[in-house]
Formats: sequence, structure tokens, C-alpha cells
Amino acid sequence: MPVAPRESFSQPDPLLPDFVVYPNPAQNFVNLDLKDYLGEQLVITIYSPTGRQIQQQNIDRLDQAIVSLDLQGLAAGTYQIELRTTDHQQAKILIIRGH
Repeated sequence: MPVAPRESFSQPDPLLPDFVVYPNPAQNFVNLDLKDYLGEQLVITIYSPTGRQIQQQNIDRLDQAIVSLDLQGLAAGTYQIELRTTDHQQAKILIIRGH
């Protein structure tokens, strides 16, 4: 899947499918509720507070509504979770609390 350059955080478009990040703030893991994206090809990326890519997960075809991401080893701070499909991208803020 072609990947567009990363854009800055923006407000979600109400006409596009949304996703939910919980718990937020998080510690060891975070869940993404992606029910609006079932059957789609996705790229999930976590960026550090400095904008560096920390994690990336490629999903060829989403077959479950909830995706859990391991946050162990990440320092406390404000991160960005970006969700990209072939048609659009959205980002949400994730706050990681100290362990």
C-alpha cells in the first residue's frame, strides 16, 4: 500500500469513519476500536512526542474490531496514533502515564 507523507495532527473529518483510543491515558497497552474499518487494509503508526516513528503495524485486512498495542518500554508523554487506509488518514493523541 502506498504511504503518503506524515501530516500534522488535525481534527477528524465527521464524514470519515472514526476510531476510539482507550484507555487514554494508558500505561502498558492501548486498545483501538476500529469497528468502522472492518475488512480494510490499514497502517497504524505511533509517533513519539518529538515526532519520531516508534511503532508501525500493517494490517492487510482488518478482521477484528479491537486492536491492542503494546506500550511497554515507552516513556511517559504525549504521543500520536495515526491510522491510514488507502483513502485517508486520521490521528489521535495518546497520553502515556509513567509506570
